[in-house]
Amino acid sequence: HIPSLTAVPIEDETLRALGPRLAGAKDSGGDPAHTARWVRDHPGLTILSGSDAAAAAHYAAGGRATITMLANVFPEELDRIREDPGGTEAGRAQEFLAAVRSLLGEFPRHAALKHLLHLVSGLPRSSVRPPLDELTPEQTYALETRFTTLRGER
Repeated sequence: HIPSLTAVPIEDETLRALGPRLAGAKDSGGDPAHTARWVRDHPGLTILSGSDAAAAAHYAAGGRATITMLANVFPEELDRIREDPGGTEAGRAQEFLAAVRSLLGEFPRHAALKHLLHLVSGLPRSSVRPPLDELTPEQTYALETRFTTLRGER
């Protein structure tokens, strides 16, 4: 369910009809109320959230897992949210993820995400494939500088 990309939302009736043949479904629509409704109305399915911004709301509604862009780089932040979605640490983790998402929005997103993965994990730096844009040296410096500041505030 990624209506912003597909322009075709998965309707509740469709999920209800397919439910007996599914193990789960991922909701990347970004609407916490929609995801919570899926969790409530389909208890036999594992409902996954694809929204970093809605992770706390998803877990608070009984969701079991997330598959998000930032979970690839910051799994420990998503764990903090999952463990106690209404807690102080979860709130801090949710704020940190929101700040990182905002930062990524200022750069070629895929290249910036790969660079953050390199910075955080120590994995070798990797490239994006055309037609995606790489970070320029200036963008790399700006991303590293701002991320270091952001991480220090955490």
